[in-house]
Amino acid sequence: MLRAGSFLIAVSQRIGLARIGVGPLRALRGLRRLPWRLPRFFGRSWRAAEGRGSTAAVLTGCVMEPWFGEVHQATVEVLQQAGYTVEAPAGQTCCG
Repeated sequence: MLRAGSFLIAVSQRIGLARIGVGPLRALRGLRRLPWRLPRFFGRSWRAAEGRGSTAAVLTGCVMEPWFGEVHQATVEVLQQAGYTVEAPAGQTCCG
């Protein structure tokens, strides 16, 4: 549901509905621009850069994936460079 809503927000941002600012659309003006294609992190795994070290799990939550996916990607890259294998376990739910 959140992914679908996020996609609709991205569409409305691209076609200019946020600029109209009528009723609930007014709130869209303050939101960051969402990407068309939302990243998917649930159930994925990334190998360590050097193949050494331990495993780190990333809590994806329900809002971070569609709205701040680039933050997750940067987190994965930093952990990989530090020598961790990174996992985003499947079946996670909202962190709040």
